[in-house]
Amino acid sequence: MKTLEKETIVELKLRLLRVVNSLMYDDCYTKEHAVNALKDVIRRLDKSEPDI
Repeated sequence: MKTLEKETIVELKLRLLRVVNSLMYDDCYTKEHAVNALKDVIRRLDKSEPDI
């Protein structure tokens, strides 16, 4: 099983932090925006770790 590179992990963490931050503080950020952003993170994880 191949592992995620450090850069990829950092990028994914930053994406997740942006989603969380937007949900907490941005009144215009909707659940739909959050769902789409989280789906993108999941897709990236699936591409990098297809065996999981």
